[in-house]
Amino acid sequence: MTRSTALAVVGALSVAGAAALVVRAHRAHRAHRAQRAHPAAADAAAPVAVPQPSPTTLSNPTTPSTPTALATPTTPRSTVNRPEAPMNPTSPRDGARRRRVANVVKIALAGGALLGIGAAATSAAWTDQANFSATADSATVGLQGSLNGTTWFDANTASTSTGVTADLAISIPAATFTGLVPNPNNTSQVTRSVTLYLRSTGSAPTAVSTACTPSGDLFSGTTPLIVTFDGAATTATSCTKTFTFAAGDTAAQTTVLKVTVPAAWPQTYSGKNGSLVVTFTGTAQSS
Repeated sequence: MTRSTALAVVGALSVAGAAALVVRAHRAHRAHRAQRAHPAAADAAAPVAVPQPSPTTLSNPTTPSTPTALATPTTPRSTVNRPEAPMNPTSPRDGARRRRVANVVKIALAGGALLGIGAAATSAAWTDQANFSATADSATVGLQGSLNGTTWFDANTASTSTGVTADLAISIPAATFTGLVPNPNNTSQVTRSVTLYLRSTGSAPTAVSTACTPSGDLFSGTTPLIVTFDGAATTATSCTKTFTFAAGDTAAQTTVLKVTVPAAWPQTYSGKNGSLVVTFTGTAQSS
């Protein structure tokens, strides 16, 4: 049996019980009115007790006892000329009884209505569904560097410690920027350069930015070395360089790193040294 059917059955039982209470109350009310209207008939219907003669006690066995007279049966009360009690259908007792009966009926009908509403509200509806399923995963971002476009390294750290591994910084050959001297006439710049290779190993579209971290005496003071990419050297270091890799694009891109000796480079830089770390950072882009 479903919940809706159970609620409907309970509602029917509650209404039937309330109806039975109404019928019993109505019958009792009619009997009470009949008794008030004809009290003589009710008294005549009641059985009349007839007294029995008591046994005679012999005081002298030789003297005959006097028979005891039987008691005269009580004559039933006559109902002739007895005035009937006037009916008063609007007496307070009758009005209260009718109000109680009406209240019982109202409560029973209200309970049945509520149960019927509950049964209708919880009845099952016909339904159908359409479902979609999907899978998801995340993209990857990765960069590799090379000095020749053939041998590639992840180079995830800036460390140049001995025992170089794939995660260590790619070391540019020392001869590239060794023995720097100014132009003999101190009238023009002297530039050394190296080509750097980059490629994407991730699946996401990737934007690449560049940062330079120079340190040491050659990159400080009033006339330091100048670090640039690709274009002609200027009078100040500028490491602004950007790349863009499309999703899944593994083709290598290049940039030229330049270290320039300023014109009229003071001799105070003679015998000094310095170091430079160039960092390329790839950031995944939404497609």
